[in-house]
Amino acid sequence: MAINKALPILPVAYYGNIAYWLQLLVHKNIAFEHYEFFEKQSNRNSTAILASNGLIKLSIPLAERGNKTLTKDITIDYKTDWITQHTRSIVTCYQSAPYFEFYWPDYLAIYATQPQYLHELNSLLFNQLCIHLKINGLITSTNTTEYVAQTPNLRDKKIYQQPLHNQPNYPQVFTPEQGFVTNCSILDILFNKGPESYWYFEDYIKFEQNITE
Repeated sequence: MAINKALPILPVAYYGNIAYWLQLLVHKNIAFEHYEFFEKQSNRNSTAILASNGLIKLSIPLAERGNKTLTKDITIDYKTDWITQHTRSIVTCYQSAPYFEFYWPDYLAIYATQPQYLHELNSLLFNQLCIHLKINGLITSTNTTEYVAQTPNLRDKKIYQQPLHNQPNYPQVFTPEQGFVTNCSILDILFNKGPESYWYFEDYIKFEQNITE
């Protein structure tokens, strides 16, 4: 079945950062891109978490593929133990966050399933994040069945890589060392704000709307 071409189309991100989740929560009814040619060095297979020395990038290794492989066909390479690397890094960065122990076991369980396809892993993480953020009934999504050009193009990785100049502060694990860091992985706000995360986004969106009116 063809999707409604008016729906905003977003990439299926590996966790996604604050800018990505702002787009999700502003639009609420979206389509996830499966039929683009896979874009390297993007949020589709990487995320940035906050460590003592700043943001560190976690990237999922991918199986060998051609230059024009569709996102839906991208498979994960498990030859290297990247899961241990990612999970250890996340634990190191967030084990002292107030809500880490409450949420983290559910993500560990997802990693343990070792999905074959990248979009499968990202979809499982997205669904779990929606549950933890208490927005699983708020965002509705479908998957594309063909490539559709859109303006603005919300699949463009540059949209999600810019600093968020108006992002409100919240307590971060490493704030005392380096000051507030914007546009971290959604894990940063989830582990630090817990059940208040959704209301943080709501307030942020209202603030942005007010200054643009």
